[in-house]
Amino acid sequence: MVTYSQRYNWRDWMSFITILVISFSGSLTAAVRYGFLADSFSEKNVEPKYYGLIGGSMFAGFLLAYMTRTTEFLLRRFTPKTLLQWDQTLNLLYPLGCILTYRYITEDVSLLVTLNIALRIYNGFLGYPRCLLLIDLCRSQFTRDFDSVNSMTQLGVYAGHGLGAAMGSALYDYFGYNAPFYLVTAMLILPITMTYFFIPDCPSHSASCSEESESDHDSGIAASSSEESLTGDSSELLKEPMLLKTNDYGTVPIGKKRHSSKLSWWITLPLLSTMLVNIVYGYLQITITPYLNIFFHVPISQGGLVLSTVSVGMVVGSATSAFLLKGPKISPYSQMFLGSLCVGVGVLLMFPVEYIRPLYRLSPITAYPAAFLAGFGDPLITIATLSAMKKVQIRHSGAITADQEMFIGGTWLIGFLAFCFAGQGLAGFMLEYFTYWVGALILGGMSVVSMMIGLALYLRYTYT
Repeated sequence: MVTYSQRYNWRDWMSFITILVISFSGSLTAAVRYGFLADSFSEKNVEPKYYGLIGGSMFAGFLLAYMTRTTEFLLRRFTPKTLLQWDQTLNLLYPLGCILTYRYITEDVSLLVTLNIALRIYNGFLGYPRCLLLIDLCRSQFTRDFDSVNSMTQLGVYAGHGLGAAMGSALYDYFGYNAPFYLVTAMLILPITMTYFFIPDCPSHSASCSEESESDHDSGIAASSSEESLTGDSSELLKEPMLLKTNDYGTVPIGKKRHSSKLSWWITLPLLSTMLVNIVYGYLQITITPYLNIFFHVPISQGGLVLSTVSVGMVVGSATSAFLLKGPKISPYSQMFLGSLCVGVGVLLMFPVEYIRPLYRLSPITAYPAAFLAGFGDPLITIATLSAMKKVQIRHSGAITADQEMFIGGTWLIGFLAFCFAGQGLAGFMLEYFTYWVGALILGGMSVVSMMIGLALYLRYTYT
């Protein structure tokens, strides 16, 4: 068996660490004011219905980048390294914009809201190409271990969300509104520097990339030669339509063959599952801190800590998902069912109906395990759905091409990240017209639908 140390050299490992840092810094920047958004904007006399709209408007940026095919257009002209350098540099404008708009716009509430919505759209427009580029790099550099590497990459996303919320809330409580953004601006220098030194120069999927990678793996060539006979050259896999055999251990290319070029509509089911669950996650990001503060007088900093517990659960869930996808025991469809169950129970435990007095009174305490459980379930679904979408496509069409993989990856990103921000917008709407508990019941229903999708896919592809 070829070990990771034999298969990858030190430059591959540094590239992987850089991908983690970019994921972490991007999500931390987006999440830094989740914990104090409501409190800070209430001081500017912004109505609560706009909180979710400001947070959720990042969805429009993701959707705009997705529909305009910006990433695909730029990849034909520039290397991923160049694009990531631009992305990280332009990302500096977001925290600076948050500082300037809050400081200088003191009376015109509508202008303040409009500019902050524009900043979130801008942040989302940068975020979608960044995520797609990172997936592209993982696929081209770590082809045989893509599922595991992609799962580990999500650790950066979830850790950034958790630390961003906790750090932002604490700094806001002790040093004021500007402090979190000053720190984020300084932290963004690290991924810019690491991208310059450690991300490969060659374009994604190019033959030169593969040749350079092979020449750098002298110690692993002999050990991996037997695998090459089975899997073929990685650049060939990504360029040519391949017949892929799906077994308990993953997807194995076994040669070229004529296949259907159409995408199967069945891939929409796992996509719907991740959309529903990430709407729930977006709702939690906006509602946890004000809920605990209003009903139980929990300080903003402690509410941010509860919110960060969601991300702790996500980090653990992401590592668990990577382990489960690597082994033969549990299919991605089973993971989807299990993750949906965890999220549903976590949401209902987070917002217990006030008539159940014993549980309601314990909410400031039970919020922590509830947040962890909801966070743990989210990546079980989210990461499994990308694998499920590919497996479904292979089962129905016999093969998956590089273009189809790019499309599936981009669509999955919309379901994963963009609908998280759609959930933030939905939170603002629900809090305007419903109570926290009615919202929790609605979101619990979404989790049930996601469970049924996982069960249906398991029965469809396990026993047929």
